[in-house]
Amino acid sequence: MRKSLLWTAFNNWERAYRFLWTQPLRWDPSSSRLVYTDRPDKLVTFGVLVAMEGFFVLLPCLGVLAICKSPNSKSCNLPTKDVVMMGVVVFIVIMGILGDVAILTHGRYIAAGCNQLFAMESASPVPSMYSELGKLQACAARKVDMVEVGLNLAVILVAIYPYFFITFSIFANVDPMYNCATQFFPGSTKPAPLTIPTLINKIIFFSIRLAIQLPTAIQDSRVYGLGCCVLLISGKEILRGIYKLGTNNVLGVICDTRYGRSRRIFLYYARIHLVTQMLHDVLSNTICVVLGSGFVISVAATFSTIRLHHVIPMPFFLLCPATSGLLGLILVLLFEMTIAPHNAAKELMKKWKLAILRSHEKKYLETKLTSIRVILWTVRIGNLRIFNLKNSTRTLYYTTIADTTINALVSSSK
Repeated sequence: MRKSLLWTAFNNWERAYRFLWTQPLRWDPSSSRLVYTDRPDKLVTFGVLVAMEGFFVLLPCLGVLAICKSPNSKSCNLPTKDVVMMGVVVFIVIMGILGDVAILTHGRYIAAGCNQLFAMESASPVPSMYSELGKLQACAARKVDMVEVGLNLAVILVAIYPYFFITFSIFANVDPMYNCATQFFPGSTKPAPLTIPTLINKIIFFSIRLAIQLPTAIQDSRVYGLGCCVLLISGKEILRGIYKLGTNNVLGVICDTRYGRSRRIFLYYARIHLVTQMLHDVLSNTICVVLGSGFVISVAATFSTIRLHHVIPMPFFLLCPATSGLLGLILVLLFEMTIAPHNAAKELMKKWKLAILRSHEKKYLETKLTSIRVILWTVRIGNLRIFNLKNSTRTLYYTTIADTTINALVSSSK
């Protein structure tokens, strides 16, 4: 069992949802591996929850949004803030359902690729590096990595967030099911004298809202937490493997005349690149989901914090600044662990080119080096590539969030 703070994030994620139903992809703390389960008898509850989320939350919300955005908007019984909130909820639910489907259909490849990366944590490109790697790992163990601390904090906050979100939204009567009932059955949510029949109806309605919305919100947070762990820990392991290949011992081996040792180094990098390509299709779509969700929710949460503080009830309003802070933490970690491997791989290629100049077999090693590709993550939807993740992408993304938020604030003040 790994004891690094990095692996504590997976352990925390597993502990937070240990009492829940089985989902296709889970973490085994004893073997420190991702385990894929495709047995239908163990995934009945998982399938029922995904269906409940689609039929009882997503479809009614889409119906309300279609009515409120139609030309005949007089038929809309909801205020603007509730319509905006339902739009954000619809986006989160759609992303959660897509994540569930991705885990069910591609979980086997995610588990295989991640387990290969995890197994390379203690591996060495050349046998002579074991002593140096031991010193590097001992030195790294004494340092506090802010990425590891931030990942553990993000996993814990994402795990407890649904309980506060659903409780506060039901208390403030701004949850999706209440808004749908207000739109389709206006008489059911109007104030009425407190009698025994009305009290029983309120208790039943409250129980139904809690029983349907809380499990689906927990499942969505479970998927988002797993996505954060897989993305960030995989990026960290790729970065660690690249750093191994840039040590002085490896650069000295490249200059060696023995083909076996230099070939082993190139094979080690090829193994990292192969695992990255195995995970690329799934994780590139996951990155797109996270960045899209972060953009929409960040703008909505910041706008609500500044402009709607006098409209949103106080218990529920506390979630708006908390959401902005949590998403900021997740986005910073995501960009750090997806862009850093690309930058490290480019620096590694430069070091190898300089080392090859001093080698006795320059032509052979240059031929090998030209066949090696730099690791690069992309953001895509299906087979449509949107952009590559580089330093310029991070700046553009943050600038777009700031511009959109400022435009929304200025437009609302007119």
